[in-house]
Amino acid sequence: MFGLKQMRKKIENGIQTVFNRKRIEMERRILKSIIITTSGFIFTWTP
Repeated sequence: MFGLKQMRKKIENGIQTVFNRKRIEMERRILKSIIITTSGFIFTWTP
């Protein structure tokens, strides 16, 4: 019983880390696109 519980916890933690990594990647991508668009906007609008 104890071994099974620990295995389940390990699996859950693994899944969570994968999800967190994917979320961080998505957030980074969104941030990058926002920065690129804002910088492009500023560059095009400054005479």
